[in-house]
Amino acid sequence: MSFIKNNIALLLLSIIVTNAFAICNSSFTYQQPEPRHILFINESSCYDEGNIHYYWDFGDGYTSYDINPEHTYDNPGIYDVSLTIITSELCYDRDIKKVFVGIPPSSPYCTLEILFETTNATAPDYNDGSASVYGFSDIPCCYYAYWSNDMEGDVINNLEPGTYCVTLTNGEQCFGTNCVTIGYNNNCTSSFLIDSTSFSHLEGAYRFVNNSHGEEDYYYWDFGDGTQLYGYSPLHVYDEPGTYNVCLEIYTNYDCTDIFCQEITVGSTYPLVSNLYGTVNAGPNILPQGIAVLYKIDGSNFSAIEYTFINEGNYQFTNLSKDFLYLTHLIPHFDTEETYFPKYIPTYTDNEVYWQDNNQINLYTDTIFVSTLESYNEIYFDEGAISGKVYYQDLSAYEQEIFAQSWILSITPQNQLASNMIVLLKNSNHEILDFKLTDSYGEYQFKDLEYGAYYLSVEKAGMISDELYVEIFPENPENQNNDFNIAQNNITGIADENLTKSMTMYPNPCTDFLLIGNIPHDIIQIEIIRNDGQKIKSFSQITESLEINTSDLSLGIYLMIMHSNEGIQIKKFIKY
Repeated sequence: MSFIKNNIALLLLSIIVTNAFAICNSSFTYQQPEPRHILFINESSCYDEGNIHYYWDFGDGYTSYDINPEHTYDNPGIYDVSLTIITSELCYDRDIKKVFVGIPPSSPYCTLEILFETTNATAPDYNDGSASVYGFSDIPCCYYAYWSNDMEGDVINNLEPGTYCVTLTNGEQCFGTNCVTIGYNNNCTSSFLIDSTSFSHLEGAYRFVNNSHGEEDYYYWDFGDGTQLYGYSPLHVYDEPGTYNVCLEIYTNYDCTDIFCQEITVGSTYPLVSNLYGTVNAGPNILPQGIAVLYKIDGSNFSAIEYTFINEGNYQFTNLSKDFLYLTHLIPHFDTEETYFPKYIPTYTDNEVYWQDNNQINLYTDTIFVSTLESYNEIYFDEGAISGKVYYQDLSAYEQEIFAQSWILSITPQNQLASNMIVLLKNSNHEILDFKLTDSYGEYQFKDLEYGAYYLSVEKAGMISDELYVEIFPENPENQNNDFNIAQNNITGIADENLTKSMTMYPNPCTDFLLIGNIPHDIIQIEIIRNDGQKIKSFSQITESLEINTSDLSLGIYLMIMHSNEGIQIKKFIKY
């Protein structure tokens, strides 16, 4: 996606590559039912609710405002055609493609570059022009030149002003066509007009009408605001008021250049920042307190950039760039230690619990949102408990500057322990029953649970979380060590499995060494596995105790895999 100045500065004879999450996406294809007659097919998309304006530049001095225009070119050749779209909300994008008019595209089986040297026709008869063609290919030797005026060979002479196309071929699968213009050997003059009326209803938008003369080859625009562009009669949008010196430099086929500049005063522009406002309901009532976390979406990357408090159901974020999409996560807080029902669950702006299901926020179309928290209304109560910790392996994925803050609980950041992470508790049908925010030590606990089977996961926008399966029953009413780790791209469950309760590990977290005691006699091998699955150390001569040198390990969470004839057992430790 291109938005106004900052993202169109690099339009230098290239095709615009648009962001996968673009709010406006300019795109087109074309068909050629007859030589030099082109049907342009507009395939643009826009999620802006405002009116859409289309501006075509056919690359030969002609333009159009139609949605799907047709155009007949005077001469065959390769033309840079652009489609610019702009909406009443000033969502803006441009697509540029090379259009082959009256000539076939090059062979896909080789690389063939075709270059020319020319002399223009001179007075008085204007019939002494010439053209020489050169081919550079990854398949050398030998190429034949066939011209559109029925001449053959790498040099043709006695040419009148006009366009001449040549096809180079090796007689097999490598071929290509390009065109060159023979002009009048006269002077060239750069000039343009400023059209301030066609888009006067869009603040900051101006069309520049090329009025140059001579055998121009290409045009280079400098809009005076740090933006440059190659094109014939471009549309440009300024994002700040002021006086700008706009220049057009032209280049011709016979090395004539000229530059023309004039000033333009931009009185007002459309704002490129906006505020986001929201109201949060808990059932039929407003949510008294809570936290709103704002995520910025740039392509496939979700970044938590800000948080604010929800007071009496209201929250707001200010001065947000409209160039991005956003997502807000709304986290309720009820100031009580007592068990209460119904349970209200953190919910995104569009009333969805999981980020994948939520529509993203487009500030060009809406800035005010009313959200209702998801709830679980059935009552459950018993003596079971489930607990664990959330660690982080990747600091940038955890985003400490947002989450290691005193939102509701007083938070003192701890290395590799993730505070303010949302842990979801689900029943055996995967219905969400409750949630907890982790404390300074990354710890969470669900109490007063009925005996039975549960699932756990961590909810953080942009990241996929594992689910941990947990059971509690009268003989084991508290299930501990149900831990998670935040890696670069996902959240993994690292719950201990089949733990031997008598086994000890000290110290944990460790620094230079880890001492393992009371190792069962049936353990035949111990492996140390990094959290990404890479094996770091392995031990096969196992006694009742084992001291492991950890001074050479990087900081992080590690799994200790213990192999026996009955299977494997898993413990985890932290290198601090």
